[in-house]
Amino acid sequence: MMPGIMIARSFLALTLAALACPALAQSGGPRTLAELKADIQERADRNAYPVSDLDAAEVREALGNLKTLDRDEWASVWSAVGDRHMEQARLLDPAKLRVLPLRALPSGEFPRESESVR
Repeated sequence: MMPGIMIARSFLALTLAALACPALAQSGGPRTLAELKADIQERADRNAYPVSDLDAAEVREALGNLKTLDRDEWASVWSAVGDRHMEQARLLDPAKLRVLPLRALPSGEFPRESESVR
């Protein structure tokens, strides 16, 4: 076989192999609601990002209220958890607020995870 053909075949084989690698790394497609709920609860149970600062019981409650993958529903459900903490904080003596742990998430922390829900 001619050296030029061997080089061309080798280049073609390497190119095809390189193109196939990203495809192997891709996920199997969009996850179902049940899969997302299970993943998020598992992360909450082991205090993993993006729910590392949330109580696992609160996560379980919020996930139980989710019925669809609609992003507005997700925002409403998670906002209800935050609203409950805000109401509890409003009822406290302002001097005691300084010693409470911060329960709010940094801006955009959890929504990044739920944006993949689309």
